[in-house]
Amino acid sequence: MRFSLIALCAFPEIAHAQAANETIRTIATASVGRTTRVRTDSSGFEVTGSIARIAGDTVFILGARGNTRPVLTSAITRFDIREAIREDVRRRRERLGIGLGALVGAAIGYAIATPRVHTAEQAHNAPLEQIEYVTDPLIGGLVGAALGGIAARLRSTEWVTRYP
Repeated sequence: MRFSLIALCAFPEIAHAQAANETIRTIATASVGRTTRVRTDSSGFEVTGSIARIAGDTVFILGARGNTRPVLTSAITRFDIREAIREDVRRRRERLGIGLGALVGAAIGYAIATPRVHTAEQAHNAPLEQIEYVTDPLIGGLVGAALGGIAARLRSTEWVTRYP
C-alpha cells in the first residue's frame, strides 16, 4: 500500500521526464543533419554541431573537427536549431538598416560640413559654401543607407530554440 502511494505521487514527475525526453528525441529526429546547439544540465556545457544520428536516448552531435559527441536526451536543458531567416523578416531588417544607416550617415555628413562651412565663410565669405550643408549630409546619408542595407542582409540564419 505504501509503495503504491509513493509511486502514485512520483508518477507525474516520471511522466513529465518521459515526455520531455520524447519531445527532444522527436525534435532531434526531425533535425538530423542540421546545425544544432545543445545545453546540458550537468555543467551548463554547450555542444554545437550537426546532428549525426539518434540512437535510443542518445543524440550524437558531429563537431567542427569531425569528432562525434554523445549527449543523453535526459541531460538536455536547451535545444536550439539553426534555421533560415524568413524573407519578410530579412526585408524588414533591410529597410530598418537602410533607414538607420541613412540617419547616421546624414548626421555624420552634417557634423563634417559644419566646421568646413564655418572655415570657408571666414576665409572667403562666399555664399555658395553653404551648399555643403546639403551635399555632405546627402552623400553621408546615401553611403550610410547602402552600408546599413548590406549589413542587414549579411546574416541569413538564426538560432531558434526548440526545447524547452
